[in-house]
Amino acid sequence: MPSLRPAEEMLLKCDDKKVALKIMELDAEHVYDAYKNPVYQTRFYSKNNCKMKMMQLQQLLENAKQNSSYINDLVLKLN
Repeated sequence: MPSLRPAEEMLLKCDDKKVALKIMELDAEHVYDAYKNPVYQTRFYSKNNCKMKMMQLQQLLENAKQNSSYINDLVLKLN
């Protein structure tokens, strides 16, 4: 799955925050699943890479003055 970050950033900048948040949550879910079930996915994330991606998503949301309890919950599961 290619990085969705450019699309996420664009949607946040275009004030389509509802769609951006949904895409970011799906992206976070994919990353978390790739970490928890590496055989299930074609792409593998180590715990550190998974945490880094989640933190990037949180930073994007913070910069747009947004929040996702779903992404926050996934970060808590990684700690």
